[in-house]
Amino acid sequence: MSNMVKESRHFWGFALSEFSYFFVWAITYGFLTLWLEKVANVTGAQAGVIFSLMAGMSLVFQPIFGVVSDKLVFRKNLLLTISIAAILTGPYFQWLFMPLFNISQF
Repeated sequence: MSNMVKESRHFWGFALSEFSYFFVWAITYGFLTLWLEKVANVTGAQAGVIFSLMAGMSLVFQPIFGVVSDKLVFRKNLLLTISIAAILTGPYFQWLFMPLFNISQF
């Protein structure tokens, strides 16, 4: 019976980590559109290019995320890693993405 409880705990840990990963991306995409229009003064065509590049980069980073999550298994470190990445998305867009975007306006 204890083996069944252990497997159940792993199931919910996996579901929570996957949910948090995709939740962060959904929130980022939702608010990024508004931020690009209001703060970065980006046109719709430029925003489309940015979202296309982000989708391509997510295809590149998804296998990396898979390797990292396999190494962290179902420990609290996985959820902590996802949380830290979520917290750092705001500073990334504000202090790294915008200066790079202003350097190479297309």
